Amino acid sequence: IVDDDDDLARDMAALSLAAPPPPPERAEEQQTQALVSQRAAELNLPERLTLGLSVDAIESYIAALPADAVEQCNENRPTINGVRVPANADLNGYVNQWQIARRSEADGGKAYCETLYERGDPGVGVATVFVSWFLETPLATLVDALRQYLRLHPELPPDTKFWVCDFVIRQSTRQLDVTMNDVKRLGDCVRAVGHTVLIMEPFYNPKPLRRAYCIKEVFHTQASGARFEVVMSAEQQAAFETALVEDFDSIATKLSEVDVRKAECRNPKDTEQILGELEREVGLTECNKAVFGLLRGALAGQGRAALERMEAAERATSTLINQLGVLLKDQGDLVGAEALYREALEGMR
Repeated sequence: IVDDDDDLARDMAALSLAAPPPPPERAEEQQTQALVSQRAAELNLPERLTLGLSVDAIESYIAALPADAVEQCNENRPTINGVRVPANADLNGYVNQWQIARRSEADGGKAYCETLYERGDPGVGVATVFVSWFLETPLATLVDALRQYLRLHPELPPDTKFWVCDFVIRQSTRQLDVTMNDVKRLGDCVRAVGHTVLIMEPFYNPKPLRRAYCIKEVFHTQASGARFEVVMSAEQQAAFETALVEDFDSIATKLSEVDVRKAECRNPKDTEQILGELEREVGLTECNKAVFGLLRGALAGQGRAALERMEAAERATSTLINQLGVLLKDQGDLVGAEALYREALEGMR
């Protein structure tokens, strides 16, 4: 005969050992990471090229860099077509790549994320956000922008993993083919992660929109139907939201000036290769339309978010609500535009 109390004790012990269900944001992240891994497998993309870092992990890395990191990099600047590349004024992506390349060569040629992942570091994992950025951007601005992104998306876990090229691609100053083999898979990385965030700095003259690699990343975002957003540092975000209300037309005009044909890389050979690839895949004119369409959509998203942060009375009578309605109408979102026009009319009564 089995004592009922014994059964109860066993049941209670089993319950105490069972892991609690993950919080909603963590469960959603795990599902997203599984989709990233699935897409990567379909593309035959190595697992290491799907990894990303949390913002805390990026900050910890930056804090450990030598105080003279910029000077070290500048002393070893490469020469391209007989011309030495410009000196770096800040601790930026170019400096970071040089530092990581030296570390990678000491670690057997592995990428920074790859090495951390093998160690079981909690700061690395499957990325759910691909970061498109201009390497001249200071690392402090990159971190600020990613922090800002997390503040604007409280539904995301604070340790969301971001795909940042410097840390994911195998960097080398001696074996450039090692780096280029990873760079050639850039489009597949964008497609696998399925969610691209463009660091639009400064907002009034976004440098990434003049860089061929960034244009390529935005194109693959559009071509694969991936989610696309823009983000800025906190200071730029505040200035941008003021401009949305006071000078919306100039922002839209600036974005309309994007021209894929004028995009460049530091190395002219890279520019030729990327533009040639885009021409073969879709044609530069169609590529330009695709990139422009995504940027206009992102602008509309920023406008909606700014409206949602306004008080109801201010929102209905703001200049932004009318300007955003015009933008949505031009994009073909007649339902969205009508809703904003009706709200504005109600606010005038």
